[in-house]
Amino acid sequence: MFPVKKRPNVIAIEKEIDARYLESVLQDREIPYTLVSYHDSAYAGLFQLEHGWGHVEVPEDRVDEVEQIYREVLEAGPQ
Repeated sequence: MFPVKKRPNVIAIEKEIDARYLESVLQDREIPYTLVSYHDSAYAGLFQLEHGWGHVEVPEDRVDEVEQIYREVLEAGPQ
């Protein structure tokens, strides 16, 4: 996975659809976040194929909560 994942407040996201679903849940629960896509048009999306869609940054005190939410998003599958 991409090295940025080693930061304690960063959660790696594999697919854009998961990122968008997670984003809607975080908005509904009023959890502050920043979504970061690894897309780079210079590489025509190849970087994302190797490292995943991107990541979400959340406050350190909410990481466990958001990780649980993300697991639920993955279990729910595409909506």
